[in-house]
Amino acid sequence: MPPKRRSDLIERVIDGETVILDRTGGLVHRLNATASVVWSQLNGENPPEAIAAYVASQFDSVPDTVLADVEKTIRSLDELGLLERDSS
Repeated sequence: MPPKRRSDLIERVIDGETVILDRTGGLVHRLNATASVVWSQLNGENPPEAIAAYVASQFDSVPDTVLADVEKTIRSLDELGLLERDSS
C-alpha cells in the first residue's frame, strides 16, 4: 500500500513549510520545504517512485537522485506516527 497521511492530523502550510498538529500524540511537527512536498503527495495512491519524480520536478533534479531521500523522509514520517498503518 502506498504511504498515506493520517486523516486526523491538522496541517497548515506557512511560508512553504508544513506544520502538522498531532492532537492524539500531543505533538507539533514542522516540515521543511522538501519534506513538505513529499508530505503533499502522501495520499495513499503515489508510490515512492512517483513521489520522487514529483519532488525532482519541483526542485529541478533527477528522480533517481532524490528517491533515497524520499524513502528516508517517508520512513521518518512513519516512525513519527504520522502515516496510516496498513491494517491487513
